[in-house]
Amino acid sequence: MPTSSPDLTLDDPERRIAIQAECAYLVNLLALPLVGALYCLFLSARHLRSASPALRQHLLFTTWGSFLALFLLGGMTGFYYLMLGTSPRFWFNTLIFLSIFHTSFVIVGLYTLANSLSGKGL
Repeated sequence: MPTSSPDLTLDDPERRIAIQAECAYLVNLLALPLVGALYCLFLSARHLRSASPALRQHLLFTTWGSFLALFLLGGMTGFYYLMLGTSPRFWFNTLIFLSIFHTSFVIVGLYTLANSLSGKGL
């Protein structure tokens, strides 16, 4: 028996906001790390109260995802540095970790950008 779920589609103004948020998330990962995260936070603070459930999903994902990526990628690099110094193991572990996790964050960001372009929630 199907259950009723909330409508997870975006109208045009909300779709533009969702696309801006997803693009800021990808800018955070690929070009300007802190600037993109702060723009995601700005968009979330500005539009979260009046957002539909689909837009709320996009805003919360981009804000939390941006700061999670910053803390996880920066924190693990710092942890490896404290544990291993600047030995070859540090460089190997750091590059492997950053390659895997950074690529994962970018792929998820591209998927959510595709959803926002098509007017869907997550």
